[in-house]
Amino acid sequence: MSYRLTPLMLASLLALNAQAASIKYDDFNVNTGLDRIKWSESEAGRFIENNKLTLGRFLYGSTASDAGLTAESWNMTIPISAPVKGLRADLTIDDVNQAESCAANTSVGQSSGRLIGSFFNIRPGGPVPGDRTGDVLAQIRARRTSNSIDAPGVLQVQGVLSQCTNADCSASAAVPGASALVVSLGTVTVGTAMRLQFSWDKKGNAFTFTRDGVAAQITYTENDGTLPSALFANMSMRNEIQNCTAQRIKGGIVGIFDNAYIIQ
Repeated sequence: MSYRLTPLMLASLLALNAQAASIKYDDFNVNTGLDRIKWSESEAGRFIENNKLTLGRFLYGSTASDAGLTAESWNMTIPISAPVKGLRADLTIDDVNQAESCAANTSVGQSSGRLIGSFFNIRPGGPVPGDRTGDVLAQIRARRTSNSIDAPGVLQVQGVLSQCTNADCSASAAVPGASALVVSLGTVTVGTAMRLQFSWDKKGNAFTFTRDGVAAQITYTENDGTLPSALFANMSMRNEIQNCTAQRIKGGIVGIFDNAYIIQ
């Protein structure tokens, strides 16, 4: 004996199957970011709005370990064929979050908005293709660390001159003979615009870092005649987030850039 489905019966079966297969997973009705349990990725944005560039990136630390940091840069890169003499831009930090921490991990996380570039290489014997060891970088940044004692929404503004100490530049140190690794340019609160600049005086062996007309300098003695292994100039968001087996640690930063200049 055989049965034929009437159009009404077929429609009812299809409706039942569709209902059984449709399960609401996320309606995105919260403004605190993506649900870290439901989604593997976190938030990222890179867009022009109101004639300004917004760079925003929130990052999760790894849950495979209680040691070290998960690091990432979220960049706007200027195509160049030779080191620039400096960068200038207006920057407003729109949001920053370094409030989460992992009790089992002593590493210090950080989030920063910055102007950064590479300038020369000091590796003994010269640079090696694909290996950034010895590349010298200068940057001016607004930075908040996971162990900050500043009030919420306050970042440290700093000029930095460093050298990469491993192949991917995930580790860095002071340049030998330099007058400093970091110079302070005060603090800034979320929502406050700054004009940031760093400039390279190659003849004078110095980098000058300027925030709203207030300047600090780092001098160096190393030979600066060799090009870096990786040549770049960026406006950038940088996150380094604690790894933690107990939970997914989240941190991040949003910056609004305007009036970007290359110093030649």
